[in-house]
Amino acid sequence: MAALSTDTIERQLTNQRWLVALTLVLAAACAGCGISPKPQPPIPGSGFDFGQVITHETGTFGPKAIEGGPGAASPAGAVVRAVNLELPEDPVDGIIADDGSFEVELTLLEGNEVRLQIIDGDDRSEPIDVVVGPDDTSPTLAWRALDDCLSLTPPLEIDSSVAQTIELHNGCGEVVTLIEPYLRRPVTGLTVGTGGTWPTQVDGDSAISVPVQFQAPTGTLEEVVFIEVTAPAADRRPITVLPTP
Repeated sequence: MAALSTDTIERQLTNQRWLVALTLVLAAACAGCGISPKPQPPIPGSGFDFGQVITHETGTFGPKAIEGGPGAASPAGAVVRAVNLELPEDPVDGIIADDGSFEVELTLLEGNEVRLQIIDGDDRSEPIDVVVGPDDTSPTLAWRALDDCLSLTPPLEIDSSVAQTIELHNGCGEVVTLIEPYLRRPVTGLTVGTGGTWPTQVDGDSAISVPVQFQAPTGTLEEVVFIEVTAPAADRRPITVLPTP
């Protein structure tokens, strides 16, 4: 067998190095491609670990359960509030057990977006929006198409006793089209976008103020309004509105 030249050996070594590098890249890219999906990591500041949360049937027609296993939420004794953003139903609460588990039952369909929030007395966690998947799987974080350039202030929740406007800033570098803001469901005393001209366009690097008021009857819980853009991409932002006492 003829001896390999120095150039040939070097080329083979180079090819092997490229093959090893490519294998490592593909392995990293497909880290979550196995048969069993990897759980999502805890979201800082949310009080939830979605790797421990699944949805499943309750055995009755309609309602499903969002269930968190031990360590799924904190603090113990606080309330997990779930709001189906696609249906005009009441928010549903569940208590966090001493081991961090919880369960809330509500009407859900696969693909529904649900807002979850932990309420502990007067303290409220930042709302988290998730999309419901098939039974016995963890929900996934809701995706916002213009999240990197379209911002709202406040971004997720407004206390109408403190502020009465939602500021939308367009940093997308092109015109965005905003349709008339709307309610998740009709609620006495709640208005949003009153007096505006809709749809409206917001130039790049410009802002618009959306008025919101919530003079609710005693005992009324918070409700959700939507700020929705249709161009240059569809992007819907839920805002929880706390009523003025």
